[in-house]
Order: sequence, then C-alpha cells, then structure tokens
Amino acid sequence: MLERQSMESHQKRTLLSTRRNSSFHADVRWRIKVPHPNLSAFLGHLQHITIDGVSDFSRVTRGLAIRRAKKRVNVTNDKHINICIADI
Repeated sequence: MLERQSMESHQKRTLLSTRRNSSFHADVRWRIKVPHPNLSAFLGHLQHITIDGVSDFSRVTRGLAIRRAKKRVNVTNDKHINICIADI
C-alpha cells in the first residue's frame, strides 16, 4: 500500500514537472502565475502561448523534437540581446 502511494506521488510529480504534454489551460496558468493579470499582460501571454503552440506543431509535422519550455531568465536574456543588437 505504501509503495503504491509513493509510486503514484512520483508519477504526479513527474507529470507536473514535464510540460510537454500539458494542456492549454495548464500552460496559461504556468505562464501567468497570478490570479487576475491586467488585460495587456494577459493578451501578451496569450500571444506567446499561441506562437509557441504553432512552432511546436510545425516542429512535430517536420519530424523534429518539441523544444523545452523557456525559462523567464532566458526570455529576459533574449530581450536584452535583441535590444543590444538593435542599438548597434
């Protein structure tokens, strides 16, 4: 009994930690992280989710692996790099 419970909790943690098979609503909750964001922030998150979904779909149709989710640090670094490139 105890072994089964630990296996189930491990499976739940594994499912929660892997976001490849997450639903649309789970992805929205994961990105927004606040109960009631302002409208522009919500629309921005929705736009990014849609772009990511389209790119993942195109990767799957081409036979490529779906990339891992971007972390907030990586997104911030990408924005900083793009700003620096634009200044050049």
